[in-house]
Amino acid sequence: MGGAVFGAFGGHPVDAVLGEWRTMPTVIWDVRQPVARVALWAVFWLGWAIVFASTFMINHFDLVGLRQVYLAWRGFRL
Repeated sequence: MGGAVFGAFGGHPVDAVLGEWRTMPTVIWDVRQPVARVALWAVFWLGWAIVFASTFMINHFDLVGLRQVYLAWRGFRL
């Protein structure tokens, strides 16, 4: 029952945050130095590369639950 309750009500806080989202009236920070701008973009893309690479460190079928379903269907115990 816990998973069903989470599934039914888990999105409501996100809906509330997105429903009340407002833009910032001013610029928070502006990087004008080319070297610093390149460094920030490099850190940004490095973060995305780490996220992408980390998905290959686990089995994608485990990530979405397909392996567990397949093994249960074949009669194997996990």
